[in-house]
Order: sequence, then C-alpha cells, then structure tokens
Amino acid sequence: MLQDLSIAIVDDHVLFAESLKVLLQTQMPYKSEVYIYNNLKDLQAELDNDKHFDFLLLDIQIGSENGLIFLGKTPLLLKKAKNIIILSSLGNSLMIKQAIESGAKGFLSKNCDVNELERAFTKTSNGQIYVSEIFEKELAEHAINKITVPSLTTREAEVLSYLCAAYTVKEIASKMEISTHTVQMYVKNLFNKFKINRTTDLVLYATKNGLNLPLN
Repeated sequence: MLQDLSIAIVDDHVLFAESLKVLLQTQMPYKSEVYIYNNLKDLQAELDNDKHFDFLLLDIQIGSENGLIFLGKTPLLLKKAKNIIILSSLGNSLMIKQAIESGAKGFLSKNCDVNELERAFTKTSNGQIYVSEIFEKELAEHAINKITVPSLTTREAEVLSYLCAAYTVKEIASKMEISTHTVQMYVKNLFNKFKINRTTDLVLYATKNGLNLPLN
C-alpha cells in the first residue's frame, strides 16, 4: 500500500498547482509531502541536489518550455523520480507515445477527478501504464483511422514541432543550439519515418493529425 509519499508537481499555473497540492494532502488515502516547481530550472536544481520523488506530475507546457522535451533530454529525472505522470490539458497520440517512450508511466488529463488520480498512482506504482480515458479514445480513433504515428526521438519530435511552427532550418539550429547540417539530418529522418518527401507535406500531415508537440 502506498504511504508517506514524496510528490512533485511541475506546473507553471500557480493556482492549479497549489489546489492540487491541497487535494493530494487531504483527499488521497495516504500521507504525502508535496513540492511545487513552477519552472523546469528549479526542478533541475533539486535533481542536481539529489532530491528524490515517489511521484512526479509533469505538465507539458511550462512557461516557454516543453515538459516532454525536458523529460526526453533529462535521464537524471528518471533516476530521481520513481513514477512520472504527465498531467496536462493537452494530449494526442504523438504526445502519449513520446511520453511513454521517454519514461513516463502515465498520461492524465487535468480534467481527471481524485478517484482517477488515485487509480493512476496505484497502477503506475505497480509497474503498469495508465492513460486517462479521454486520451485512450484519442489513441483508439487514431487506430481506427489508421493514422501512422512513428516512433520519434526527442530531438526529431522537437524539430517537427519547430517545422510546424514555421521555423526555418537556420532558426531551428539556433533554437536547439545545433548545426544546420544536424537539423537537416533530423528532417531527413522525419521524411523517412513518415514516408514523405517534402517539408510542406510533413507539416500539413503533422498539423492535420495533431502530431506536433507544443513549443510554448
């Protein structure tokens, strides 16, 4: 049985985070110490100081940063947090796949109630993956319509998001602090994975099917 938990809430919406903290400490059937981080810099500092968590609830949009990209680029997060659950109002097939492949054990809607939150904690602590029902419908719809969602690396997903936001290769290179040649390599990988030969077609396909991750 879960007890005496250390829980991190990573969300830049202060009122939501504070309300969730109260809920976790008063409505869940176990004691918990809850920590709030309104930006990824503060969370990174705690991880660097060897802070550990039993559960970490991570939003996707955190100010101008992306929680999924941070998760994929921060192996230390997986070592310091036993169970990482994405908690967001956003969600599509690519986001869910990206989250799970990056090490998250759950993907929850911010519209979930306390009972679903408790179920998610229980299942993920037992080694299972938990996805909110509303997002399971999204996955089922993509399966029915046979929408191809290839597995992307964190960097490929980031490049795809910048392309969908109309950034040029040079601008993407600057944002990601890599060379234009490396960006072009990621674009080529995306072409191969989606079986598409033009950037315009790639952006149209990703946008139409909601496959681009939010950047801000």
